[in-house]
Amino acid sequence: MQCRRCGKELGGSARCSFCGYHNVEDGSVREMSAVERNNYRGITIDAQSQERFDQQFNFQSNFRAARPTEGFWTRLFGNHIVTRILVALVLVLMLAFTLFVALPLVVTVVGTILLWYFVKRVVLRR
Repeated sequence: MQCRRCGKELGGSARCSFCGYHNVEDGSVREMSAVERNNYRGITIDAQSQERFDQQFNFQSNFRAARPTEGFWTRLFGNHIVTRILVALVLVLMLAFTLFVALPLVVTVVGTILLWYFVKRVVLRR
């Protein structure tokens, strides 16, 4: 019988002496391949030792932190183009509101107050 992980000959035992994999025939449970394990985002039963898992987890965490696509924007808004367009549209609308509504309103109110003050002070002097 051969080991399902590394392909070495097992002899009579169920555990591989080369890679340590436990070759038990169970139809309901199977070990994921490396590609499946890297792409899977759920909870799995890990067949690796805790030390190898810690090393792999630290490597993946460092790899994720080093990728340029996972910056502030991606963590906050996601990586979808529709979300980016909506956020940009909201920012443009806020800038337009500030420039074309709020700023003219403030300038008008301040100008009216200053005009009233000067008219009262200079023209209506008693």
